[in-house]
Amino acid sequence: VWAAAVLFLLNFAWSLRAVPASVPPEPAPPIVLNPFSGLLGWRDVPRMQPLLLASFLSMVPFAALQATLSVLAKQCLQWTPRDVSALFLVIGLTGVFTQGFILRRWLRDWPERRLVWTGSLLMLTSFVLVVVATEGLISPLLYLAMACFSLGQGLQGPAITALVSGCGGPETQGRLQGANQSVQALGRVIGPLAAGYDYYHFGPTSSYRYGWVLFLAAALCTDLALRRELKKS
Repeated sequence: VWAAAVLFLLNFAWSLRAVPASVPPEPAPPIVLNPFSGLLGWRDVPRMQPLLLASFLSMVPFAALQATLSVLAKQCLQWTPRDVSALFLVIGLTGVFTQGFILRRWLRDWPERRLVWTGSLLMLTSFVLVVVATEGLISPLLYLAMACFSLGQGLQGPAITALVSGCGGPETQGRLQGANQSVQALGRVIGPLAAGYDYYHFGPTSSYRYGWVLFLAAALCTDLALRRELKKS
């Protein structure tokens, strides 16, 4: 816990020094103290609607995985807490490698659409591999599944965030990102609830059997947002 706290502090200190503000240092406009104004601000931006839906759809299975993965590995593969810890270590190291090295290079050459589709297909594949690994009792395959998931999430998430940020100017980016965070928070609530219900009533792997459909739907929503932008231009 203390090591994690130190890492968070170092990351915060580095962010203050290395990440510049996106809004120029000018007098701020008057603040409207309406907690719903940011959430409803997307209505003025046509392509924000499918982007927010894509963000929500991809967050629901992500939250479902967080809620059920440990229990699934214990029940189906008889994994111990040490085994599950090693699995989450693979997820973390893959995420660091993705956002620290791969994403930085691919962002220069790949458009956001390709990143979203690549990430979505990787997460889709990971859910299929989870079903194969747990029902076929192939423990090593679960590591590959989570590496694919972490790589895909590291590509898709920042790409959708970049598309949301590009929907408005500097004066509206905060409001749009707030709406994006709101729908993601909603997905983090619905995902575990749905996953727990499905786990109990339909079996341990039920959430993974349909979760891949949501990743595919999120990619299609991103395409819809980009088509709306093209029609507007």
